[in-house]
Amino acid sequence: LLHPDPALRPTAAQVLESSRELLQALKAPGVTQQLNAVRDKGDCHLKWFVCNVAFNQHAAMACHKLPGLEADQAGVARYTEMILGAPDVSAMDGPTRDALVALHRDQWAVLLRAGFGCEPGPLVDLPRARELAIALVDAIQAPQFISEVAALFKNELMGKLSAWERHQAVQRMMCSRQKEALAPLGYEATDAGYARAQAALQEHRLDAVIQGSVSHATQWLYHKAGIDMGELMSSVAKPDGQG
Repeated sequence: LLHPDPALRPTAAQVLESSRELLQALKAPGVTQQLNAVRDKGDCHLKWFVCNVAFNQHAAMACHKLPGLEADQAGVARYTEMILGAPDVSAMDGPTRDALVALHRDQWAVLLRAGFGCEPGPLVDLPRARELAIALVDAIQAPQFISEVAALFKNELMGKLSAWERHQAVQRMMCSRQKEALAPLGYEATDAGYARAQAALQEHRLDAVIQGSVSHATQWLYHKAGIDMGELMSSVAKPDGQG
């Protein structure tokens, strides 16, 4: 949570300036080169993972410069909430919120260009975003997909992997299945199509329906796969970013 003393919280002007700096940081040659390298060699899940790592790392640096925010996962979460206008976080005026959301879109556009070699897709409103999220959830809750995950984890070698490695294996399967599920909604069943859909959802990530449905479906799938979420969360602290 933000500091209880309003005097020790970031101002709207500070958040806006930090978001501009974040955009410039993501355009830096070092970030571009890292994302380009993964784009040329990585699979869809790895590319999306590295895009998230880049965003989170530089957002954490932004948090470090702002009063009342720590440069950790919780700080990045609260910073993102401020950017997207969570009403309980910051009383910003309309133009400032609009500017922050526009910068957030630009940040993800930079990541998509470098990490996937594509432009963002059209903006989506909340009903459309919920439709996308439901399609992604339904894809990983389908009985056939669950059977495929279960079959994978019956492999003796899978039992020797760490929670983080099993997490990565499931994420790759999810990514592949979700690409197919997005095709009826107008997105190509390609890495770029997946990235465009996921980037479009970023702007609506605070919506309770989207947040809750995706989180519940993922936890349910991981339970079916035999992955301990507590152990996984501990291991996530080692590799930066989110998967």
